[in-house]
This record gives sequence, C-alpha cells and structure tokens, in this order.
Amino acid sequence: LDMTKAASPPPKLAFFDGDDVPLSGGYLYTYVAGTATPAKVFMNSALTIPHPNPVRLDVRGEAAVWIGDADYDFEVTDANGNPVDSFTSVTSLADEFATDPLIFYDDDGNLLSGGLLYTYAAGTTTPLATYTDSSGAVVNANPIELTSQGEASIYLTPDTEHKFVLKDALDGLIYTVDGISASIGISYFSWTDNFDRANAYILGTDWSYVPSTYISIRSNGATYLGGTTNGVASCVSEANVATFSANQEAEITIRSTAAWLIPICGPAVRVDPTFTHHGYYVECSDGVAYSVRKYGNDHGSYAVLVTTATMPMVGDKVTLRVSGTTLTLLVNDVSIWTGTDSDIATGQPGMRFRKPYTDDFYMIVDDFAAREVA
Repeated sequence: LDMTKAASPPPKLAFFDGDDVPLSGGYLYTYVAGTATPAKVFMNSALTIPHPNPVRLDVRGEAAVWIGDADYDFEVTDANGNPVDSFTSVTSLADEFATDPLIFYDDDGNLLSGGLLYTYAAGTTTPLATYTDSSGAVVNANPIELTSQGEASIYLTPDTEHKFVLKDALDGLIYTVDGISASIGISYFSWTDNFDRANAYILGTDWSYVPSTYISIRSNGATYLGGTTNGVASCVSEANVATFSANQEAEITIRSTAAWLIPICGPAVRVDPTFTHHGYYVECSDGVAYSVRKYGNDHGSYAVLVTTATMPMVGDKVTLRVSGTTLTLLVNDVSIWTGTDSDIATGQPGMRFRKPYTDDFYMIVDDFAAREVA
C-alpha cells in the first residue's frame, strides 16, 4: 500500500437541533477566532466564491463549506436566530466534522436508507476509489450503497480532490459536491523564542549571525542595536533547534515601531547565515507598506517580489511562508499576498533587521516562531 488513507470530511456540513433533527433553514455564522469579526468561508475548494455570512442551511440542515488558512469560530442558530451550537478555533473541517461512518439524509431530513454515493475525480466523471478504513486495504464499491441508517465508512487518498454525487435508492439525484479532500495530520518541527530574558547584545546560542552584526534583546523583545552594517539572523541547529526542511515559515509580532522611517525588520525564510544577504524576507518598515524581497549571495542581487497596500501596525503578527516555489505573506493569519519564485531552494527560518540606528530609533519584535510546513 502506498500510503495511509484519511477519513473523508462530510461533503456538506450538517447541523441538528437539540432533538437531533436536521436544522432545516438554520444559519451558520463564521468569525475570526476569538473575535466578533466576520470571516469569509467559501462555496468552492478554490476559495474563489464566498458564502454570504451567515450561511443559510438547506432543508437537510446542511451547507457545502470550505475555509481558508485561518482560525475560525462558528456559531449555529435555528431559522429564528436562536443559538443552537458553537465551535471555536476551527482550522480544519475534516478534523472538526469528519466522522466514521458518515451519515447522509434525504431532502426531508430522513436517514438516506439504501442511498447511493458515486465518487469521481474532481471536476470529472472518472470514477475514483475510496476506502473502508485508514489502511486502504479494502476499496469501497462505486457507487457506495448506504446502510439502512444512511451510513458509509469513507476514507480518501490524502490531498486528492474528489467529486461526490449523492442519489437516493431509486437513483434520484440529491446533490453533487466537488472538491472534497482530506489530509493526514503530519508532525512538523516547530520552534519558538519569546525573548523574555535579560537585555543583551546577542539573542543567544540558539541563533546564528552574520559576522559583525548585533540583533539584540531589549525590553524582552528582539531589536537591532549594534554595528553600522545591515544585519541578518537565522535560526540554526543549536540547542533545541533542528535543521528545518525547505518548506517552512517564520513569524514575528511587531511590539513597537521606530520613531524614524528607515529601521526595518521582519521574518525571513530560507536564510543562509554564511552570506550577508541570502533568503526571502519581509520588510516591516514603520509607516511604509509591507513588502517581500529576496536576496541571493550578495547585496547586489536583491529583488522586490511585492509591495503590498497594507501598512505595518503595532500588534501585527507577520508570517512569511514558503512551500516549494510558493511564498505566502500573512498578517494576523490572513493572507495578503501569494507569489512564486524558484531562486532560493534551501535555508533556515529567521529574522532580518536592516539599517543602522541608535537607541532613539529602534523597532522591537516579539514572539518569534519557526515551523516546518507541508
């Protein structure tokens, strides 16, 4: 067997009232986790068609929903707006809602006894196998005949999109949902540094520096207070820090901004501390928009990949992610730019500080995090 299979998320999210009756005509409200700020969810796997907020549930109390790369809170009400259920910090619909077996309903909200589920490659009519358990040893029939309780155990090849076509026992169409996929949870290495230690002109032994530069601890944060040249720091294989895979992200939080427009700092990925400038990094310049740059092995080869319309603010959590050739810039867990570049293939996550300044002109960042990503 080539790989473990992953439990299928339900093709549509299903909600019920206190008596386990499908919540026909109910509403799903979606928010940025921990806030009352509405957050977009989508009608398609490409995340190009947003749902209205709230999402109106159908007669079966269901809705086909896809979410972005963020944390959500869900609030569910009945058709009259009465609270029914809530879900916090939702990052994966499969993790939150997948069950074994999945249960299917007809248009009247009854269990779909003897119903038929056809499974295809996404966007096609080419049959695509599903499996009875995570081992992948037994392939489901296609169509899958549901039990008298409208149930079926369905596992998918991870990260492969499927189309589900649900019909009743007489082969009458109930719905089609395209773009269903599931992933297996994989443990990726991560490391953090909150900088909560005494002021010092070095960050400590868990960090590697370009020679003759000083990225320092000041007021339990990281800043640049030494030397007269540009500086780079990167997280390396010392103490509790391992060598990161090439797919990685780096994250910082801006705790204070400078009184001067020149000081610049930000997270960096695929950094090679052997060179003064090497890697992809974010410029979080006070009073200026976020931008993403890349540097080769010398200062002269830098290029601006994007300058956004978003201005850095105190409290912003800034994340730069690279996977393969795709780079993503997120501010407060919301993607504000995605692009591609293939020039820099390896390196370590870290931080980059640029431009000399004195104690009167400094920026402080906090809560550094580095993670491997898929």
